[in-house]
Amino acid sequence: MIVGAATATLFLHASETHPLNSQIWSFTGLSRDVRPSPDLLPLAPWFALTLSGGALARRWPLSAGIPTPLAAVLAWPGRFSLVMYLGHQPVLICIMWLVVEQR
Repeated sequence: MIVGAATATLFLHASETHPLNSQIWSFTGLSRDVRPSPDLLPLAPWFALTLSGGALARRWPLSAGIPTPLAAVLAWPGRFSLVMYLGHQPVLICIMWLVVEQR
């Protein structure tokens, strides 16, 4: 079912006769009438990738073994993504402040 939804999403995005060809559907990325905007990221093509990832995760589940130390280090940023997101901002602000003050 997930693979079917991903395939349908990609097919609608690539089809010539487009059932969702309206300005109101432009945020999905399925419409051909998309206004150029620097902050527009169409939803549909990326949602197809998300659905494909879910299908792959169901097909090949993770092993139930003990994680290696490398896997634990690599999983930490994903587990604490808010800390990573909020923590990098003060660091970058401090670096920029130091660069500006050194002029």
